[in-house]
Amino acid sequence: SGCNLCPMNHSRRTLLKRISKTIAGAALFPAARALDFGLAIDKLSGVSGWTRARECAYRADVVVTVFGVPIFSRRGVGRAVASVRERVSDDQTAVALWFAGGSDPQRAHGLRYAGSTQEIGLKNRAELTAAASFGFLTASSSEETIEQARRRVAGFEHEQHSVVVVEEEHRAGGVRLRRALVPAPELRPSGFRPMIREVRSMFASAQASRRDVALPAPGVPATFLYSMFAAGRSSERKSTHEYVHAGKRYQLAYERAPDPHAGAAVWRINGRIHDGETRGATSFRMWTEAGSDLPLRIEFSPRSYLRISLEADPEMNTAADSEEAA
Repeated sequence: SGCNLCPMNHSRRTLLKRISKTIAGAALFPAARALDFGLAIDKLSGVSGWTRARECAYRADVVVTVFGVPIFSRRGVGRAVASVRERVSDDQTAVALWFAGGSDPQRAHGLRYAGSTQEIGLKNRAELTAAASFGFLTASSSEETIEQARRRVAGFEHEQHSVVVVEEEHRAGGVRLRRALVPAPELRPSGFRPMIREVRSMFASAQASRRDVALPAPGVPATFLYSMFAAGRSSERKSTHEYVHAGKRYQLAYERAPDPHAGAAVWRINGRIHDGETRGATSFRMWTEAGSDLPLRIEFSPRSYLRISLEADPEMNTAADSEEAA
């Protein structure tokens, strides 16, 4: 029957919608098909198809300094990829964000370092209604000295790492966490997708610790990439955003202004991230082009003596990674 009110037609349409939504979620995070949507990001990604898509590949450069004086630098020690997926329907908006990066051992004298963060945010107008993230990062000692860093970057010291894996489900008034330590995967020339699938598989069988973090604010707390995305898209010259990452509260404060060296179309964002527990702070700089949600360049210092620059590079091949964020 061609009647739009026919119950069978409604059932078919409902089934087709569910199938299309599931396919959209599986396309964003392919490993979800094997894990039966076991992660919070899979559940949220399954409710939205994506109508806007942007991605960018980056070349990673590194500089080691002593008292602000560069003592070692190398270009192209790694690469990164970022993507944004978005769907706007009436007052409902879904945003999928992904960032992954890793070192090239051949360019970094055997140093292996990698990480990835995937996020989903659902919002009604300007208010988040649900959010989730899944990420991992190479575990390394926070007490590493300048000399150890120099020797590792120069290739005199190699170290086998594990990765810290954290899943977060952001709800009104709190965050639910799962955390585990698993062996570090290898970043292959085929891209980040195999690495992410391997971590997801190990995390599914790992004995992850669980923790609920209650927050005083009644709304859904923002995630890290979502806050950075909001800062890059904002038209305000100065602002602050609060977010929760790995169960800890942070505040992102930034100022933005046209870059005098790049013309009025490029904005430079000077930002500072404040740790709500340790009271420590990390500075970064980010350049964005008018009308683009992904930065042209990012500079940050994970250690006081280490500066990493991510430069958008159209020559970097993202074909192997594009399906991960499609």
